[in-house]
Amino acid sequence: MRIGITGGIGTGKSYVVNYIKSKGFKVIYADHIASSLMLKGHSNYLNIISNFGSSILGNDGEIDKIKLRHIVFKDEDKRRLLNSITHPNIMKQILDSSWDDDIYFIEVPLLYEEHLDKYFDAIWVVDCREEVQLKRVLERNNLSEAEVFDIIRCQMPRKDKMNRADIVINSEQTNINKYIDELLYSLEKRVRNEK
Repeated sequence: MRIGITGGIGTGKSYVVNYIKSKGFKVIYADHIASSLMLKGHSNYLNIISNFGSSILGNDGEIDKIKLRHIVFKDEDKRRLLNSITHPNIMKQILDSSWDDDIYFIEVPLLYEEHLDKYFDAIWVVDCREEVQLKRVLERNNLSEAEVFDIIRCQMPRKDKMNRADIVINSEQTNINKYIDELLYSLEKRVRNEK
């Protein structure tokens, strides 16, 4: 069973996914795959450079993600172009993984935005209030408020994600670990009964 986990930037996806992993579940991070595919010699590297130019490269010849981010979050067409280059290869690598009858959690930040929900058996959305989202991103990233709002604006509105989700996890709740434990217990029980 494949469970997609998504949510806006700063909503707490990483906390939820890392907690699930600490409980012994199998976890795949789409962002880690995306980063590896952007390295020199990998499938997305040359395509990105041929479309965005060598100005996005750092001194080491690798793609500078900050330079690239400045381009794509100011220009919707370029953002769509980047996603059209990167996401097919990311999903191909995920889907080409060896799957067994176990439960897999796949963290995909732009799951709904890139219409990837069809690849999953269920979607869990991690959410929080926008002011909390903003505070978290400003504390952990070297971004201005305007840059954070640019990123949020490019993502599907929170309410739309929540309305489409099978499960919504509010990352602000004080008993979040207990709630995730309950979800995992119910999921394991359901999978056992279906076998």
